[in-house]
Amino acid sequence: MNLLKNYIINEAQNIVALDKNDNYNVPNGTDYYWGSNMQVINNAVLLAEAYKIMPNKEYLEYAKEHINYCLGKNSLGMSYVTGYGSNSMKHPHHRPSTAQGAAVQGMIAGGSNKNLEDPLAKNLLKDKAPAKCYLDNSESYSTNEVDIYWNSPFVHAMAELNMK
Repeated sequence: MNLLKNYIINEAQNIVALDKNDNYNVPNGTDYYWGSNMQVINNAVLLAEAYKIMPNKEYLEYAKEHINYCLGKNSLGMSYVTGYGSNSMKHPHHRPSTAQGAAVQGMIAGGSNKNLEDPLAKNLLKDKAPAKCYLDNSESYSTNEVDIYWNSPFVHAMAELNMK
């Protein structure tokens, strides 16, 4: 058990060190790939778990910064969560939302993806910085897909941080 706890603390320290060198306190740098918000959120979960093991205030502060990134403290000034904030995602790649003509509330998009892996992204984002390679368009499945892989850790992170 100590090995696992040590691993979590070491990872948390690495995340915080990287966060301190990023303008948005999130260590993505230029590594924006399909579902990049999943890594941001998983880091928030890891930091919240590390805080339980060793109550270092930085772990909690940076876990919150990761959530803040998803809620709009990012290069786009946009919340990746449907229905949250004045500038939130409204057109996810999500068939039920498209069919009803409005986004189901509370879902998070995969986020910026520098690899431009759908036709719309290739056409409209080719000259954008990696952190800005995102489209709020239901046809941009490589940037605006909602998926259980990033929605479930988002719920986990929010629950952890709500308890702090």
